[in-house]
Amino acid sequence: MDATDRLAQKRLDVLRLAERLGNAAEACRRSGVDRTSFYQWKRRYAREGLAGLRNRSPVHKSHPHTTPADVARRIMDLALAYPAHGCDRIARTLVRSTIEVSPITIQKILHKAGLGTMETRGAALEASYAAGSKKLTADQTEFLEKFNPCFRARGSEISRPGQVLCQGTFFLCRFEGLGPIYVHAVVDGFSSYAFGVLATTTRIEPAIGSLRDQALPFFARKQITVEAVLTAKISDPSRSMLSKYLSSAGIHHRVSEADAANGFLERFRRIAIAELLHSLFARRIARAGIARLQREFDDWLVSYNERRRHEGYRNYGATPAEAIENASSRTSS
Repeated sequence: MDATDRLAQKRLDVLRLAERLGNAAEACRRSGVDRTSFYQWKRRYAREGLAGLRNRSPVHKSHPHTTPADVARRIMDLALAYPAHGCDRIARTLVRSTIEVSPITIQKILHKAGLGTMETRGAALEASYAAGSKKLTADQTEFLEKFNPCFRARGSEISRPGQVLCQGTFFLCRFEGLGPIYVHAVVDGFSSYAFGVLATTTRIEPAIGSLRDQALPFFARKQITVEAVLTAKISDPSRSMLSKYLSSAGIHHRVSEADAANGFLERFRRIAIAELLHSLFARRIARAGIARLQREFDDWLVSYNERRRHEGYRNYGATPAEAIENASSRTSS
């Protein structure tokens, strides 16, 4: 009897011991065998007899159940053609072409190809669009405009930092003792570089303060001319006050409810709510004065502008600070 047969006989002895004891757990304990292996041997013995208890040969790398390369390519093409579709829906689409692949296998293929999430698919589509190698379908365009609001501004003529600053106000959260907190934000339409002031009011004065004390001095230090500030429609008194201030600074005030460049402000709002609030709540900062919250916001802005890489339209992996520096380098050269 060779070693393989002796191993099979030893496993058979464990199965027979379990029969005599009427207790599989006790037989496994006495034999030093885990119960998963025990039940695997039991099933194989029932199907194949003693031969089923011998060691199996390792599965060859070219397993017959490996997904063919052309099918994997079809899965990746479908994920990019319909980026909002999940793995279940892709599987149902393949079935219509008589191709059966499980959703789990589809997810593994997409993950390996770097297309496992909507975010990675969106980034891949935008990169192809930027390189001019891909003409987007209606489904792809709709997905990208929802995934990255900045993409709505792809037709806007913003060719340098400071050409259009997007200004707007949005609700951040409600803090105990302070009530609602609003962000008066200014976002550069070229680089996504952002500035902001927190306030408990939606009045225009904090917005002007953000421009006067933060945004305009920053661009002046960079020797970058600010050409226009874009806002959505605001009340007549606020519009008059803001236009008067901007006119004194030699800056044009543009007002448009539908201008696509406001997508930069919308994207900033989404990121601020998701990341800043998560940081505040994770550290249990639920009660704080407005000055403390402004310091927290300023610290987060440093990360947003200088360390956080922005995928997709305009930045394509660069931080806002890098986008400005790169543009300045090209201008000087």
